[in-house]
Amino acid sequence: MTIDMRRRLLSLTLCLQLLFCAGAYAQSSDDCEIILNQAAEEVAAGHFLGVDSLLADCLKGGFTREQRQRAYLLLTQVYLLLDNAEKAEESYLELLRANPEFVTDPSRDPIDVVYLSKKFTSTPIFSLLGRFGCNVSFATELRGFSLSGVPLGTRHVLLTGCTVAVGTNYNINDNISIGTELPYAYTTYRKEQSGLWNTDDVIIQDRLGWFNLPVTVIYNFKTGKVVPYAYGGAAINYLFSSKANPALNDRFTSGGGSVTPSESPIVKYDYKRNTWNWSLVAGGGIRHKWDLHYVFADVRYTLGMKNVMDYSGVVNDYSKQGAQLIGSSEPTWRYASADDFFKLNHLYFTIGYMHQLYNPRKLKTARTQSVLRSILRGKHDN
Repeated sequence: MTIDMRRRLLSLTLCLQLLFCAGAYAQSSDDCEIILNQAAEEVAAGHFLGVDSLLADCLKGGFTREQRQRAYLLLTQVYLLLDNAEKAEESYLELLRANPEFVTDPSRDPIDVVYLSKKFTSTPIFSLLGRFGCNVSFATELRGFSLSGVPLGTRHVLLTGCTVAVGTNYNINDNISIGTELPYAYTTYRKEQSGLWNTDDVIIQDRLGWFNLPVTVIYNFKTGKVVPYAYGGAAINYLFSSKANPALNDRFTSGGGSVTPSESPIVKYDYKRNTWNWSLVAGGGIRHKWDLHYVFADVRYTLGMKNVMDYSGVVNDYSKQGAQLIGSSEPTWRYASADDFFKLNHLYFTIGYMHQLYNPRKLKTARTQSVLRSILRGKHDN
């Protein structure tokens, strides 16, 4: 037998093995469905002993997630009928591990199973999330400055930035959560000023890099497939980068109404920016259920509460060596770019994914009052 024939034979053998394994798995899943139906028939006929043994092999690995849920629900019912409370609780806990979002229904499930279910919860204590999207910045002038000493006409133009964040929510209950994140945000805006020395225009685009730390209280209006939510809180804002390239349209020097444009290379403005800022945060959005987790769309507005401009950076901009200017101040004088006192507000549009860290567990205090009221109401009606 040649080497080539051996390789072909080996490949054929591997393919046959894979087909056999796939068929065996499918057969195993089908066989377990038959066994599960047999177990349900035994319970319906009042034969409770031996049901756990009948299901044992499939519970070790043959069931799908949906079949495991049905099997453990059946075992919970059997153990309750056999007055084995410990085994019933173990089975119901395994049911929640198979499907953390399972909820009993009094119109479908035995009342003793409904009563037992109120002793357990699988509400996630923590949720992990990631988001990305875009933003726009709104500059609010607190006090304007002009090198000519004459107030200028100022217009702020909205530009699009980007943001990405990771975070976590601590879920107090089904409706209220505490959220915190670590977002990176690149924000930018353009300031256009006219009337400098009556004829000139100044244009500056500021590019800022932020790390933020918001803490918010989140209210989820409902639970289910679609969950609207709203939140509010505050954030610490760390400004680690500010760059700009001022441009001057000089009409006075050129004369005759023509324009002599000049633009600075991109320079760092960190020296005249406050590094630490803080803001108020408000927002909301909609989560849509995806399997056991969520995708979401979110809108957030942050209201800057502190002047972004650090005036000491401008005062210290001058070199005391004659008329010479240090490098950082050159854009201010060569391109007539005087910064204002201002605050920044931001509007964020993001989409993201939330991973629920489900934690099926027994409650310290059971929520059985509603079930007891239903039982008593039923007896009264009869």
